[in-house]
Amino acid sequence: PVSALGPDGSLHIAWHEGPFKQTAIYYGRVVGDSLIGTYGVCTNSPEAFRPDISCDRDGRLMVIWPEGDRMSSRLYNGIEWEDEKPIADLEYIPWRMSVAGLPDGRWAAAWFVVEREKGPTPLTTASRIRASPRLAPAMPPMR
Repeated sequence: PVSALGPDGSLHIAWHEGPFKQTAIYYGRVVGDSLIGTYGVCTNSPEAFRPDISCDRDGRLMVIWPEGDRMSSRLYNGIEWEDEKPIADLEYIPWRMSVAGLPDGRWAAAWFVVEREKGPTPLTTASRIRASPRLAPAMPPMR
């Protein structure tokens, strides 16, 4: 699981669950020592796994995850979960994804990929850092 701390001190977590090729992404809020408000962020993709979560200064949540040949995201705007949106098409499985809320109300994501290089040894790899354009237009603060 991954976690994010809200501006009000609330703890939000996201995780993937299920056996290989049958996973789903879930979200929950921790109150005291109990997990409440469990929600299926992505339950219709057998390739969704390893999410990241972030909370911005206005309490909105962003969850990102890889699934198959793309990176996807879902925003909780303080009232409801918005529809899933693609971030990027991928040629390689990303590792160490990260998402962050920016001061202007937008979001940014970055991830690490290991690419196979052409050469005499198929195990030769090259590390690359990839980043998405900002994910969502600036939104007025939620009150």
